[in-house]
Amino acid sequence: VCASWPWRSRRHPASIPRFHLKEVNVRPICMILSVLAICLALGVPAVPAHADGPAGVTASVRCMPIRKGVMEKTVSAYGIISPSPGTVKDISAAYQARIKAVYVTEGQVVGKADRLLDVSPGPDTILALKEMQLEMDTAEKGLELAKERFSLRLATNQDVLNARKAFDQARTRLDYMKSQGADRDVIIKAPSDGMVNKIFVSQGAVVQAGSPLLEVMPKNGQEVKLEVEPEDACLISQGQKALISFVNRSCTRPMTGRVRAVSSMVNPATRLLDVFVSLPENQAPMLNEYVKGEIKIFSRSALIVPRDAVLPQNGHFVLFTVENGRAKRHIVGVGLEKDGEVQITGGGLSAGEMAVVLGNYELKDGMAVRVEGSR
Repeated sequence: VCASWPWRSRRHPASIPRFHLKEVNVRPICMILSVLAICLALGVPAVPAHADGPAGVTASVRCMPIRKGVMEKTVSAYGIISPSPGTVKDISAAYQARIKAVYVTEGQVVGKADRLLDVSPGPDTILALKEMQLEMDTAEKGLELAKERFSLRLATNQDVLNARKAFDQARTRLDYMKSQGADRDVIIKAPSDGMVNKIFVSQGAVVQAGSPLLEVMPKNGQEVKLEVEPEDACLISQGQKALISFVNRSCTRPMTGRVRAVSSMVNPATRLLDVFVSLPENQAPMLNEYVKGEIKIFSRSALIVPRDAVLPQNGHFVLFTVENGRAKRHIVGVGLEKDGEVQITGGGLSAGEMAVVLGNYELKDGMAVRVEGSR
């Protein structure tokens, strides 16, 4: 067209040839362009690529082998170390006494016969002793007089017996008070090896007869009091094993105890159920220490995978394995779960197969995969 264009005829429009353009239907072209624009906006390729074709997609995944092991059903709870019932020995005053000295503090470990307190008789005790001594002296004189009168036949045998009885009673009361140390200063010693649990007195205080002075808990006299949810009460029974670990002492090895008793009453303060766990005799944890307990309910042999290997999908759980460089989809059941691992059932799986734990959200059944950094 350019070669035959009549350039010398620019000044003469009449000599320029006229081109007649045919009418073109642009509607199909606009529809194709619109579809391409929508595909680009949504990130959908205009031409689908086949997974195993030359332009196919290969997913990078990480795998872990399916292992066979033992899964345990446990109930976890928190609690404290407390004294076992019947082990705490209460030391009390047998008479009114004054506390001369206190040699121990609460929580102090003591040995048998270690010095705990010094006490002396209180003012009422001193007065009572004088009265008892006077009463005994009077009864003794009455007995002598009754014997003398009996020898003169001025008294009967019954009179002598009554006088002897009054004397014996007065002497018995006085001897008992003296045997308890009411007539002297007394050193109170630890009855056994253990720990001072509580001290109820202070130096210089005057305590009445029967008042507690202190509590001594013997060695290995502790147990664990756990607080569990009431709905777990039906799972716990006496004799079950419990693994006790220390919350604030992660470097200390856990202890294994057994459930001693399960309370049948909800604690009104915590709204939880108290479970008491006895400890081995060679264990002596600190009293009131915060602990975590895991009570073993039952255990079973199972196929175990990391929790990340199992995905929820369309109302069930799926797991992908790698076989000959391709992903294989399995529908599985989920059982017990603990410490980031889960029990699986079904799916035709066996121990040793490689389960996908990372990158499985993008997988399809039969998709090409590349395993990287398997653990």
